[in-house]
Amino acid sequence: MRRLILTCLLVALTSAAAAPGAERPFFTCAVVNIDGVGFERLADLKRIDGVAWWTEAGTELLLCGGVELPATVSGVAEVRLRHDDVEEDRLRLLRRAHDKDFGVPGVRVLLRAGRSAVVEVGDGADLSAPWHAMHAAVEGSPGPTSVGAALLPFERNRVLLRQAANQESRALGSPDPSVQQVLAAIDGPRWLTTGTTLAGFHRHTHGSGIAAARDWLVGQFEDVGLTVETPSFQVSGTTVQNVIATLPGTVRPDDWWIVGGHYDARTSFITDSATTAPGAEDNASGCSGVVELARVFSQYPTEETVFFACYAGEEQGLHGSASHALSLVNGGHASKIQGMLNMDMISWSNDAQMDIILGYRPVSLGLAQQVEDLAGIYTGLTVFTTSATCCSDHVPYIDRNMPAVAIYSNDWGAYPHYHEATDTADNLNPTQAVEVMKVYSALLAIEAGASTTVIFDDGFESGDVTRWSSSQG
Repeated sequence: MRRLILTCLLVALTSAAAAPGAERPFFTCAVVNIDGVGFERLADLKRIDGVAWWTEAGTELLLCGGVELPATVSGVAEVRLRHDDVEEDRLRLLRRAHDKDFGVPGVRVLLRAGRSAVVEVGDGADLSAPWHAMHAAVEGSPGPTSVGAALLPFERNRVLLRQAANQESRALGSPDPSVQQVLAAIDGPRWLTTGTTLAGFHRHTHGSGIAAARDWLVGQFEDVGLTVETPSFQVSGTTVQNVIATLPGTVRPDDWWIVGGHYDARTSFITDSATTAPGAEDNASGCSGVVELARVFSQYPTEETVFFACYAGEEQGLHGSASHALSLVNGGHASKIQGMLNMDMISWSNDAQMDIILGYRPVSLGLAQQVEDLAGIYTGLTVFTTSATCCSDHVPYIDRNMPAVAIYSNDWGAYPHYHEATDTADNLNPTQAVEVMKVYSALLAIEAGASTTVIFDDGFESGDVTRWSSSQG
């Protein structure tokens, strides 16, 4: 069967339209459905003679050669789109692509997945908007922090986003009952209540309500017995604070983990601090996940130290996480970091499938593989990975050679309320958020060494002392 598939593709992509020895300035490209085809078949598709180059993006593969592909490949690989007369020297990679970024005259979208797209830029295309207005207008971040340019050079044979089902297979273990016990403590309704409360604050970094949100977060961490610090930093003349809670390690306190997400929010215009910015999905969803994991692990203390961090200044250029990462380097603590786990826009989905993007860089490859495997063991998430991650609070740690990963919704680019005053709590999806929190909780339970002896088995987080049960040891 595979030989038949390859034969059909070979015939379709042989460059018969060009005379022998002649250069063909244009390509014909096809977007092929590769949803769940598997590692070996995907590799075969890329190696077919006559395919000049390819780009892999999640469930789609862009194949470019000399002639058209048929509508299907032996009834197996559906051709979703065709693009004729593609000029390779006009191609660019659009990073952090949102629905709002498209529809620019003179720009043709060839392929799109997750936070990236391959576009062809024609003569007279306006490259100043909307991409620069939406994403590149940032205030200078401290230190070597990359926040991501909008348009980047195109490279052949590049994986923008890979579906876990198309990864080279790795043996997955069975669920550990002690880990499942920790995961069972994650409370979706409680997470939603936290997110709803945060969305009630106007949390622009330069706005009037971010201090109140900071103080409320401090109270949430203190309520579960954690020590909290609020280190200050400057964002264009405004003094703001991170909120960092510490769960000390009981055995290896000098091995450190960070669970983080930003608590600031904004509307479309980065300098507009007056318009209400509820930021429910971006990023009360992730910050609430940090708070929820702090509540869980206050019940199941870890052998290694865990910091629960909610950052300010992310929307202006990752200032809060950059400040924290720099403090680790300056304090001689960077080598203690076992992993930084970032949550940013974790709950919204535009369909019934719970699909997320796991972003990492080479320094984080081992950590990313652990997270991906644990998602397969303990959750129903569909995972897509990218090694070209950008633009969120894990990046400052990566830039300083600390392993860090990020999880965000694969559907974030279709979220219609992104950076709008309509990003309210009614858009949050606890079901997907709980699955995301399970992934990181499983990792912490295993790697940081969670004790499954419950300290208080009910009532502790509510503040209602009448519901507290006796200590379990």
